[in-house]
Amino acid sequence: MSATSFFRRFLRSRRGNMAVTLALVLLPLIIGVGIAVDASRAYVVRSRLAFALDAAGLAVGGSRGTDAELQVVMENFFYKNYPADVMGTPVGLQLTIDSVNNKVSLSASVYLDTVFMKVVGIDSLTVSYNNEITREVKGLEVMLALDTTGSMASSGKIAGLRVAAQDLVDILFGTQTNPEKLKMGLVPFVTAVNIGNNNTDLINWGAQQWTRQGNVTVNQSSYTTNEDGTSTGTVWKGCVKERAYPDDVSDSPGTGKWDPYFWPKEPRARTGTTTTNTYCSNRSSTNGLTTSDNVGTRWSSIDETASDSNYGQAGPNKACPRALLPLTNARSTIESEIAALVPWGDGTGTIVHTGLIWALRAISPEAPFTQGVAWNTEGWNKAIILMTDGDNTSIRQSSSCRTYNNGPDHSYTGYGYTTDEGTLGTDAIPMGSNPATTYSQRASRAVQNENARLLEACSNVKAKGIILYTIAFGSSISSTAQSLLSQCASDPDKFFASATSGDLSSAFTQIARELSKLRISK
Repeated sequence: MSATSFFRRFLRSRRGNMAVTLALVLLPLIIGVGIAVDASRAYVVRSRLAFALDAAGLAVGGSRGTDAELQVVMENFFYKNYPADVMGTPVGLQLTIDSVNNKVSLSASVYLDTVFMKVVGIDSLTVSYNNEITREVKGLEVMLALDTTGSMASSGKIAGLRVAAQDLVDILFGTQTNPEKLKMGLVPFVTAVNIGNNNTDLINWGAQQWTRQGNVTVNQSSYTTNEDGTSTGTVWKGCVKERAYPDDVSDSPGTGKWDPYFWPKEPRARTGTTTTNTYCSNRSSTNGLTTSDNVGTRWSSIDETASDSNYGQAGPNKACPRALLPLTNARSTIESEIAALVPWGDGTGTIVHTGLIWALRAISPEAPFTQGVAWNTEGWNKAIILMTDGDNTSIRQSSSCRTYNNGPDHSYTGYGYTTDEGTLGTDAIPMGSNPATTYSQRASRAVQNENARLLEACSNVKAKGIILYTIAFGSSISSTAQSLLSQCASDPDKFFASATSGDLSSAFTQIARELSKLRISK
């Protein structure tokens, strides 16, 4: 057979057409089935990715910590639910925290190598998923009881306190200015606390203030008007004397009123003369001095200013600190009060429990301040941070003030002239024939009772379910004071010995982070 005949027969033949046709038909079917298989694998991967991301999101949403700590929580939960031996390679795992709206967002992708789609040039698929978790935020109320005695002027301590307290605000508030579920307040203290001069209805006007020359009746006019009718140029600033024990260590309403803090004019001259001197710390002027009365009719001066380097005052409000700030959610107000913290009172002493007990009264839902939520309100926590740079003290005036001028032995405090009047339990020691011996014994008893009342006030705070942090600031605070503050704290980890301003900032930062964690519900 010639080659030409064979070729013609081949062209006329129809055998094998079915196979070619079937192959042409099956090819797209096979490709379609392959795509479906790879798509099914991608669906399985997406389901696993969604499950792992949702589990991680819920874990983060219910956890407390810094952004870095929450990142670790996310990674641990994600990779536990998307182990390395399953299909696909996870990439781009990302956590976004929205502190303003209390939300966390997670996203990730998985690279999946295809099996059948390679024949059409698709070697891999990218499967992505993201979610958003709304975090439930608990309410938090925080009061800062801050020592602003004259010793805070040394070693830059008052400036360090302002920085540390601002750090606390920055962490707790984040980017928020008026958060719904966060309130904060401040109680600056010396030996007394300033409740604000708008609270005149809380004052027992007409109270008697002891002096060696006879009791003085204290009314609002006692601050504004000298005995000779001239103006003092001042008013009642807002400080109060503490009530008798045990009302001075609790937030019980008691009588409902407090005696006004009023540091009287002290003798300017020796008894029976008009020879002036500077023995007493809050002297009267020479105006009105007679040989029969060594106290003039006016204060020598009225000075109610204070700064980091100038903290000695004079007049009826001497050593009365800045007014306390009740609980508020206004960040700008809190920051303004922190920036205004300055030392008050030069050598007038420290009584720590007065600051703490007013912090309790301010965080309480009960009078005299009612900004706090009710006790045991579900979804709310309360905390107090107590900071002092010194021991409880009993400060004596110059001995010449009593010896030569017949003035008081003790500096004026939130308990009046403590050893002279027999307050703070010092009346248990009878006045003896030797004033110096009596003073020493009564001063020692005053400090003992101040320490005991601090511990009792701390117990009353903790009994209310309030978290209590305590800080001993500076290098000169004694081991006795540090031990008291350690006992006061809710637990040993909530006591901080901060020798420097840097240590103080670290303490406030740690406290802020712990309190931030409390705001996230599990």
